[in-house]
Amino acid sequence: MSIDKAKIHSHFNKRAETYNQSAAWVNDEKLLGKILKLAQVQDGWKILDLATGTGKVAEVLKGKGREVIGIDITPDMFLQNKAVDELIIASAHHMPFASGIFDLIVCRQGLQFMNLDLTYAEIHRVLKQGGSVVLAHLTSYGEEDFQDTYETLRLRNSARVNFFKKIDIPQSLVNFGFTITTIENHPCRENAIAWLDNGAVQEAEIEQAVEVYKSSNQQFKLWHQLEIEGQSIFETMNMQIVKAVKTRC
Repeated sequence: MSIDKAKIHSHFNKRAETYNQSAAWVNDEKLLGKILKLAQVQDGWKILDLATGTGKVAEVLKGKGREVIGIDITPDMFLQNKAVDELIIASAHHMPFASGIFDLIVCRQGLQFMNLDLTYAEIHRVLKQGGSVVLAHLTSYGEEDFQDTYETLRLRNSARVNFFKKIDIPQSLVNFGFTITTIENHPCRENAIAWLDNGAVQEAEIEQAVEVYKSSNQQFKLWHQLEIEGQSIFETMNMQIVKAVKTRC
């Protein structure tokens, strides 16, 4: 799988200053609270926030363990990040860490920009035996809404290379030596136009996305609680939170 780092940099560098206001899920306190609850952080833990970005997840983890290290490939997003104890610019495909040093790894909305096989292998490598991983990512609700979900997410950010169904992340974790302990689904109510109009999406792509919403199938409209009101489009997206434990060396 080819990952276009230049495209990722370009997209997030354009959004960095206003990223925290670009979508409701970014600051969703209930979502962040669920991630923290599932993490079950203990004193002395070394924590990795993978694709840390502006540090919103790191903020709720800060002070809960011994230290929180953030890793990302987008320097401009780092400028907004005041939460981690150490910031490292590096790829998730080849993390600059020794094996088995982290007690917990958390990633929210980062896997869609990564080579999944390389990333899961690295998560497994740098996590301690018995350590936990908590992954929170948008998914479709089912097969029927997947194509329209795929199209709207693709048009929001052309750097995305992975689009998930509910089964995908749990199954991959099992394949890479993890045991699933918890799966939760969190509803994220979003103003789709506000998210699209983030400074990094071309006008033509916004128009295409609007047409996808308008022509989406009935199951998409039902599950996403789609509302089109004048120039506004509102939908409820599914954020899946998966917790797993490293049980195989």
